[in-house]
Amino acid sequence: MKTIISILVSAILAIPADAGVLRVSRRASGGGGGSYFANGLNINRVTAEQSNPAATAGTVTITFLGSPTLSVTAAGSVTQTNKGQTLVLTATAGQSGSVTFYADGKRIPGCISIATSAGNVTCTWKAAVQKIVVLSAKLVSNGSVAATAADLKIAVNKKSTRR
Repeated sequence: MKTIISILVSAILAIPADAGVLRVSRRASGGGGGSYFANGLNINRVTAEQSNPAATAGTVTITFLGSPTLSVTAAGSVTQTNKGQTLVLTATAGQSGSVTFYADGKRIPGCISIATSAGNVTCTWKAAVQKIVVLSAKLVSNGSVAATAADLKIAVNKKSTRR
């Protein structure tokens, strides 16, 4: 954990951070508590001291926990499969939220908004088209895309057996 900066927050501020601008917003009123968001992502640990209980301004110390992570792997680390076969995909998320799996940019049925509390979620995908398919996943937390997994390319070959 790394404390980036202590600031005075009233609504939305733009402040310099390590590698650019950190936009901080507060979704609550009064009391110095509530949820704080930086660049659309929830900042999990925030401490606040209310300088004036009647106002919404106070001192906020932001502790940056690192960027959310998400990765996708195929069972057995395969890079190819046959048309009609199923393949178990695993997404490993670095924070809680919901994961949706994609094949060529389209949501995979049965693999949409799977809840995770930071850990692994699985999806069973059936190879339906003979070509190279790009598999991916997105992690959504607090209504925003928190992380996108790097593409996993799987070559789908023709069926190995005849009907």
